[in-house]
Parts: sequence; C-alpha cells; structure tokens
Amino acid sequence: MKKLFLILSIIFSTQALWAQEASLKGKLQDKSDNTPLIGANLILTSLQDTTKKLGTVANSNGEFRFNKLQSQAYRLQVRYVGYKSFEQEVKLSGGVTDLGVIAMSLDKKMLNEVLVEEKVAPAIVKGDTVQYNANAFKTNPDATTEDLLKKMPGITVDNGEVTAQGEQVKKVLVDGKPFFGDDPTIALKNIPADIISKIEVFDKLSDQAEFSGFDDGNRTKTINIITKEDKRNGQFGKLYAGYGTDNRFSAGGNVNIFNGDQRISIIGMSNNLNQQNFATEDLMGVMSSGSSGRRRRGGGPGGPGGNPADNFLIGNQNGIATTNSLGINFTDEWGEKVEVNGSYFFNRTDRENRESLYRQYLSGQSDGQLYNELSETNNINQNHRFNFKIDYKINDSNSLLIRPKLSLQKYESTSYTNGVTTTADGTMLNQTENTQLKESEGFNFSNSLLFRHRFAKRGRTFSVGVNTGVNGKDIHNTLGATNIFGSTTDIVDQQSFQEQTGYSLSGNVMYTEPIGKSSRMMFKYDVSYSNSYADKETYDYLDGVRMDLDSVLSNTFDNDYLTHKAGVGYNYRKGRNFMLMAGADVQQAELMSEQTFPLVNDSDYTFTNILPFLRMHVRMGEGKDLMFNYRSSTNAPSISQLQNVVDNSNPLQLSSGNPNLEQQFSNTLMARFHTMNMDKGTMFFLMGSVQQTNNYITNSTIIADEDMVLSDGTELKQGASFTQPVNMDGYWNARLLANIGITSNMLKSKINLTSGVTYNNTPGYVDEQENETKTYTFTQGVVLASNISERVDFTVSTSVNYNISESTLQPELDNKYFYQTSGFDLNYIFGKEFVFRNNLNHVWYSGLSDDIDQNYMIWNMSIGKKFLKNNRGELKVGVYDLLNQNTSVGRNVTETYTEDTESLALGRYFMATLTYKLSNFGEPPMEDNRRRGFGPPQFF
Repeated sequence: MKKLFLILSIIFSTQALWAQEASLKGKLQDKSDNTPLIGANLILTSLQDTTKKLGTVANSNGEFRFNKLQSQAYRLQVRYVGYKSFEQEVKLSGGVTDLGVIAMSLDKKMLNEVLVEEKVAPAIVKGDTVQYNANAFKTNPDATTEDLLKKMPGITVDNGEVTAQGEQVKKVLVDGKPFFGDDPTIALKNIPADIISKIEVFDKLSDQAEFSGFDDGNRTKTINIITKEDKRNGQFGKLYAGYGTDNRFSAGGNVNIFNGDQRISIIGMSNNLNQQNFATEDLMGVMSSGSSGRRRRGGGPGGPGGNPADNFLIGNQNGIATTNSLGINFTDEWGEKVEVNGSYFFNRTDRENRESLYRQYLSGQSDGQLYNELSETNNINQNHRFNFKIDYKINDSNSLLIRPKLSLQKYESTSYTNGVTTTADGTMLNQTENTQLKESEGFNFSNSLLFRHRFAKRGRTFSVGVNTGVNGKDIHNTLGATNIFGSTTDIVDQQSFQEQTGYSLSGNVMYTEPIGKSSRMMFKYDVSYSNSYADKETYDYLDGVRMDLDSVLSNTFDNDYLTHKAGVGYNYRKGRNFMLMAGADVQQAELMSEQTFPLVNDSDYTFTNILPFLRMHVRMGEGKDLMFNYRSSTNAPSISQLQNVVDNSNPLQLSSGNPNLEQQFSNTLMARFHTMNMDKGTMFFLMGSVQQTNNYITNSTIIADEDMVLSDGTELKQGASFTQPVNMDGYWNARLLANIGITSNMLKSKINLTSGVTYNNTPGYVDEQENETKTYTFTQGVVLASNISERVDFTVSTSVNYNISESTLQPELDNKYFYQTSGFDLNYIFGKEFVFRNNLNHVWYSGLSDDIDQNYMIWNMSIGKKFLKNNRGELKVGVYDLLNQNTSVGRNVTETYTEDTESLALGRYFMATLTYKLSNFGEPPMEDNRRRGFGPPQFF
C-alpha cells in the first residue's frame, strides 16, 4: 500500500511531496496562579486568506496544538470566559513553533458584572448549515441520537426514517467522517446522545463540488454528529439480552473504541421482534424483476416515487422478521497524509407475512373491476456490504480520493397467492391459486477515483474523476399455478432462469478560474458509458420433465447508454450576504437497445439537451437565510423497464418492459427560508418545491373485458390485465412545508409545529385512454418534547393527514381518506434508580375499505432497576402491545388503481431484558485541527 501511495505521489507532484508542513503549539495558564485554562477556545486565521480559519480547545493541561499548517503568517486569537482576550501574529516557516506559556489575566470588569444564567441557543444558521446545540435539549441517560433528534425543531423521526427540512436524510456522518457507509440508521440507533456536542444538518455536495465550490446537483441531505471533545478518547456502548413469551428474544449491542483519530465501532443484533436494520442494497430480492404488477407502486417502475424498494425500508417491511446482523466500522490516519475509513456489514432477515389486498381498478371500457388477494410469503434475505475510503493528501496542493464499494446479496422466497377478479356487481371474472419459489444471487462493485489540484492563485482549481462499476445477478423462479377464466381452467408449471449483468465507466474534468475578487468561472466536461445485458429463459414442465422453451416468456436484451456533457458556470459572492451561481450544460445522450431473441429488434435514440442550473443564497440579517435552487436533469430507463419479456408471476396481472422507452427530462425548482430568534428560542422554516417531468416513465394498463391476443402474441384472458411502461408528459409534484419551533420556558419544553401540503399529478394509460391521477395530501403535526431534566423525559405528538385522490378517467371513483397518528412517550427515573418507560401510539384510519378502516392503540410499558457502579447495569421487565391491538394497514394510489392492504403484525408479548452500559473515557486527545464536519464549504 505504501508503495502505491509513493508511486501516485511521484506521478502527480514529485517536488510538492517534500513540501514541509508546519505546526504550532503552546500552553494557556492563569497569570496569577498558573492554573491551566481547560477548554479555552483558540482560532487560527490565515493572513493570506482570512476566510481560512482553524479552531481548537485547550486540553486538561491547558495545552493546544495546530498541525498540518502551511508555512505562512497567521493570527492567533484566544477566548476564555472571565479572562481578557489574547491575540498574537505568528509566522511559520516549517517544523514546530512553540509559543511556550501564554499567561492570561482576569477581566475584572466582567467579574464585577451581575452573574446571569447563560442561555444556550438551541440552533444557529451557518451558511448552508443548520447547527443544533445538543446541550439545549435534555435527554435521559440512555437516549440515542434518534431520541435527541426527535426534540429538535425542523426534524421528524417516523419509524426510523429521519426527515430534516422536508427532505429524507440519507447520510449520517460522525465528526465529518462516514459511519458504516451510507446507512443513516446505524449511527442514529447506536450513538448515545450523551456524547454529542452538536448536530449539523446540511445538503452534502459531491466530493468534487465541495472542492471546487461549484454545485453539480449531486446533493444528499446529511446529518453530521459532532462528538464532545472529552468523549473522543475511550470506550463506550452497551450490551443487552432479553427473552419473553412466545419464545421472543432480543440480543445485541454496540462497542465503540475511540482514540482520537483512530475509531473502531462494532455492532450486532439478533431478534425475532421485527426490529430490522436495512439499507436499500439489502433488498436485492424484493427489487429484482419478476415482482407482480401490484408491487410497482406509484407512477410506474423507475419513475419518481416508483422505486419498489421504497416500500421495504426500515419501518415499512411488512410481516414479522427474525434479523441477525453484524458490522464493524474503522477510521484512522496512516501517517501524516492518509485518512482511511472502512466498514463491513452483514445482515440476514427471515421474514414471514400474510397479507390481504383489496384493489379497485380504473377502466376505460367498464365501471371498473375489483381484485381481492390473500397471500402468504416466507423469504430469507442476506447481504454483505464492504465500503472503503482512502483520502490521500499528497501535499498542500494535491490530493487523491479513492472509494471502492462491494455488496454481495442472496435472496430466497416462497409465496402462495389466491387472487380473484370480479366486476363491480360481484360477478367473478377469473381466479388464480399459485405458488412461487424464487432464488437469486447478485453482486455490485464500484470504485471512484478523484484527483484534486489547488493552484497557488486562490480560487483556481483542477480536478479529474474516474468512476467504474460492474454488477451481476442470477435469478431462478419456479411457478405453479391453477388459473380459472370463466369455464376454462389453465394449469401452469414453469421455471425461468434469468441472468443480468452490467458495467459502467465515466470520467469528468473540472477547472475553475477566479475573476477579480468576487467571481469565478467553472468549465467542465463529463463522459459516461453504461451497458446492461439481460437474458431470460422460461421453460414449461410436464410431470417434472422440461419441455420446450416458451418464447413469449423468454428474451435476450442488450442496452447501452452513452452521454457527453460540457458545461460552463459563473459564481459571484458579495461578502457574507449574497451568493449567485448560474450556468448550463449541453448534453448529448445516445440510448441504444438490441433485442436478439425471440425477435431481432434494434432501437437507437439520440437526445440533445440544454441543462441550465441556478443557485442563489441571500443572508437577510442575523439568523435569516433565503436559498433558491433550480436544476434540470435527465434519467435513462433501466434494463428491467426496457426488456420486452412477459412477467407472469401473477397470471391475472401480466407485465412487460418496453424497448421503445426514451429518457426522462425533469425541471426541479426549490426554495427554502430560515429565520431564528436566539433570544426567544424560536425557529421558522419554510420550504417549497416543484418538479415537472417530460417523457415521464409511467404505466399503460390494458384490462381485458374479453379474451384477446396482444400484438406480441401474449394471450390475455377476460378480466386479466397487462401493464407496460411508457413515456408520457404531464408529471408534476409540488410541496409546501412550514415548520415552527418554539421554546416554552413555562412548560420547559420544545414545541414543534409542522404544516404541509403535497400535490402529485401522475399520467398513465388505462385501456389505451389517457388518465391523470391527482392526489392532494394535507398534513398538520404537533410535537411537544420535554426539556425538564434528565430524570423526566416525555414527548407528546400527533399528526393528521387528509388525502384526496381524483381520476380524470372515472371521476365517480374519486376518494378521500383520513389518517391520524398520535403518541405519548415517557421515561421517568424515580426512587433508587428505578426507570419507568411508557409508550402509547394511537392510529386512526377513516375512508379506506369497510373491512380495513382501523382505530387502534399500541401500548408498550416497562419498569427497570439500575444497578452496578455508575448505574451501568439495568434489569427491565416490559410488555409490548399490552392491549393486543397491533395491525398493519395502508393505502396506495396509482394511475391505474387504488388499493388497500392489511398485513401480518406482531402481537402482544412480555420480555425481561438485561442491559450493561459501557462508559470509559480518558483524557481528551490533542486536537489536530482538521475540520470536523461543519457541512459543505461555506459561501458566507
């Protein structure tokens, strides 16, 4: 590895490799009694570029140190409560500069002032970042990061999914560094709240955009957890094990070993309580082709809101699961120039589910059809994930970033389905009873390499990125079905074998050039190529003997997508109060598809697009920020959407890809406004967004009123449906969200008020007639989170959702439904360290199908006793769903149908749990001044 780094450094910058770095150290003491000034704040500012600032605090001996500095002049500023400020200019010329002892004098004027209780500001705005002060939110000693986030204004947590400023959080960093790859839930559930100093929320740019300062549109809503200085050297975590009625069990824990820059975290869990720990790539099985049409939610496969995995993320996985997972995360520095981060995560879930489904179809030929289904599913899903990051600082001007990733997946499923289609008056049209066995294995490997160079002239940069990827998947599916169509009975005994492979290669070059003191220009060029190949063979079987290949259900398909994109951008900044970024890309894309079996069919589309972008940030005063963003983008169809092969996993609902699909083109406009009043402890947030898509990939569904044969030879029996993706204009999505956070000194609580409205217009074809499904969702939420003390912690919340769905094809099927969830959480420590925990969740559905409307309450309660030194041990006895009312229902509205579902839910059980808390912290390590988080590059 060292040889590799040496070779790379020679290639990129031989002379610069030996550029000597400088360090600055010293010690702070009281002038009168020589006591160390522990925790004093120090800021080091470059005199060549005053926007470059480094900060640190003095350790328990009053010592401080700044490392990895350039040889130039700096201004050192020292601040400590009750003491006069200290400033000194220092010039560094390499090596270590020791300022010795800095003696600071008491500020008598400050000491003579009346002592008042310091009021901790709950949050501040720093450029694009909202920073929350963890000390302003009181939590119980056992609270996790997730518990802390629930108290913060502008942030909501629902079933493990975190939403900040109206957008889903998809990445969590710890002190600015990755934690178990891109899975946000692991850190939130395993990092204890009592080690957190601050929480930062921001839109993380890509590595290249962060370096250059030009936004490339690749933004990810991110939370950065900043730990306390005195919690960065030690071991902490917890271990637990519990057993209960009905053979319910839960065991696991996490161990974190922090030693400054070197950090090791180990997590594990095993339970049959439906506690799941997924990332999207854990779900290869449920995302693979072969799923029935009913699993293609919302607007068609691949379109906005149409990702099947969205239905299987944490909190939304139906049924009851037994989960076993183990992971390790490693962060360290190798020498003075290399930072590394790596993680491995294993997850296996055995899930069983029983589900009833009621669906009402739209139809252009009749009054619509009804479909009822009962299904039972058992599946095993396991995944291995490896993530690695190497950040090599060649010298002050050059760096190299390498990010390899590998995931290995295996999925096995057995399902039984009984479905019946009827007319609106109850006449049966068809029925199916089928069993499916499915096995699939897959892998995905990717690697990105980014070289960055900063010239001596401020603002002049050059970067080159190369990205590669390869993936593969093998799927074996066995289908046995008895289908009744009128007086005809059809027996199906089939096996299909599918192979999917793909690879991609892309590169980009970016150059930025300063124009005067306030402006910069950006020039870039991107090229990318991807190939996807799919081969599916389906055979009929008779008495266990393989028969001939079924050409209608078999297909060989190859797809290539090539893009060239050149762009120019302009960036203007006026002090700290205004930033404008504007530009445009010219993109030429070629989509080439080739079908070689059963018929030869080629298609070749070339698209030329101008993709403008605009971003503006205005600081309107202290605590008031306005941000405006516009961007256009394209999206190519996937191989599963293009492959023209029939999926008959549900014989009553056939589906197929479409090789004639074109790319989507979207325009997205978003505006955000923040205002905060630190004295009153209030925060107001307003966000609005609009997305419009041309050539939107949606569904075209044909519902057969009588037996018919499609153009490709597929037989469609009476009452059956056939769905295929198509391009249509007219997709719109608009959102408006307002949030008010209030600090109530009277109630000693935080009040969070959220109001929102969402509009969605999804086009589609039903029986070759255009249809638009419009949905309106109105939301009002209130959260009251206590801030009384660590011994009394409660949260009261309610969220009301009113939904309206309208169809242009059949207005008589328009519907409205109401959904409300309310909760009350209480953690109370009393007596000799007894802990009472109470959780009430009330759910009310109204307006769904008569048999599915629900009004139920889930009541969880436990009492525990702390013991051992520092209360590190706890024995807890609790009950889940005391009233035994738990259920799982939902509604889904698409351009073709409206459906209601009810799934298997975990019932009441009692459990005893033993927990041991690890907490062993030593003296905080010497701060090395690297920027710990602070979000994206600050424009102000």
